[in-house]
Amino acid sequence: MPKLMVHQAEESGTATISPSFGEAGEVMEAVRRRAYALFEQRGSLPGGELDDWLRAKGEIVFVPQAEVKETAKSFSVKMAAPGFAADDFDVIASPQELRVEAKTERRPVASEGYEPRFLCGRFDLKAPIRTEKVTARFDEGVLTVQAPKKVQAVPAQAAAA
Repeated sequence: MPKLMVHQAEESGTATISPSFGEAGEVMEAVRRRAYALFEQRGSLPGGELDDWLRAKGEIVFVPQAEVKETAKSFSVKMAAPGFAADDFDVIASPQELRVEAKTERRPVASEGYEPRFLCGRFDLKAPIRTEKVTARFDEGVLTVQAPKKVQAVPAQAAAA
């Protein structure tokens, strides 16, 4: 079960898109190329451009189903990620957010060359986590992220009561 690198961000939203995920322009370009290929497969007839675009986006950008569990001490996120490998992932931990991004190259059916496929997941957490203690593992197509909660200091007055 390969252990993955987890990147820390100081605040939610401060980490940029990771190198594996690429720039937003790269994602849009991959979707554009695939939508055009679908348009050509339909005989280049007008009238189905939106369907081509939506299908292409669904093929290129993968938003996985995920299960988030919370206990008194931690959060756990599990998601199925078929077609990806452990080294495709970047996990980014912020004090109250986890982001998972991945990029892989795949060969489309009946196509020459490869095109990218992207995975993205964002999870807002109800309590702060210890970003330096977040771990991630990928095994048999399932990514598991463990995020221990920060211990909340109890005010001296509340402890004495």
